[in-house]
Amino acid sequence: RSLRKKMEQGVDDDGKLDFASLKISSNDFLNEVEGRFKCPNCLENKKFFCYDCYILLGDVSRIPQVKLPIKVDIIHYPGEHKSKSTAVHARMLAPDDVTIMEFPNIPDYSTFGNDTVLLFPSKDAQYASEMDWTGIKRVVVVDSTWQQTTRILREGHLTEHLKPVKIHSHHTRFWRYQTKGKDHLATIEAIYFFFREWAQRNVEGEYDGRFDNLLFYYSYFYNLIQGLYKTSKKNFRRIEGWVEDQAPEVVDASASKEELNEKDPQ
Repeated sequence: RSLRKKMEQGVDDDGKLDFASLKISSNDFLNEVEGRFKCPNCLENKKFFCYDCYILLGDVSRIPQVKLPIKVDIIHYPGEHKSKSTAVHARMLAPDDVTIMEFPNIPDYSTFGNDTVLLFPSKDAQYASEMDWTGIKRVVVVDSTWQQTTRILREGHLTEHLKPVKIHSHHTRFWRYQTKGKDHLATIEAIYFFFREWAQRNVEGEYDGRFDNLLFYYSYFYNLIQGLYKTSKKNFRRIEGWVEDQAPEVVDASASKEELNEKDPQ
């Protein structure tokens, strides 16, 4: 099949992730988790994982683990609360290959040579599906708002020392409001599509779903919040049309921040 056709697998007609068609392990059991668990490191109570210590909580044997072909360095902007960051999902699901560091405490990437690339859509960036990946061992990903990304790139000298790589355009399913267009993805979406394109370039035959479980938590939270708004018949004012197949007679009211956070236990 053509490269274009391979890229459409797992994506709907609007360019968004089609979770149902992906090989994501069942996360239905997360609905049965009651209460919260004490993190053994910081002793804070968290739901499914500690986003500060990167420790899985509860029955960890049921959480899938993903093996990635290259390492991922995620640079997180400290002003953004990690409980809201989808980048943490990558760290929890691929702990052997993903590192999260707080800006400005990052390595000197000028010493990394040509084995490290930067996931950023600059004008001179190559598509991941078209690159020669020989010798490349690491990708750097920035986890912040787009305004903060500019500062991180500048002060971290990332674009000076790292070859940029980009992914093809997709539309986000993220539920958090942002001022950019629909083609600005959540961090976990960008990481997932990056590895999908890596596979298109480096793996013969049909994509086999090997990276789909990177979306294990993201798909769960997405469906959970969709269900909250559908059953309560409340309008998701933050993003018009975000709630799927919502009846036109929906009540013109928004769930409170407390309600949303209760159903978004990151």
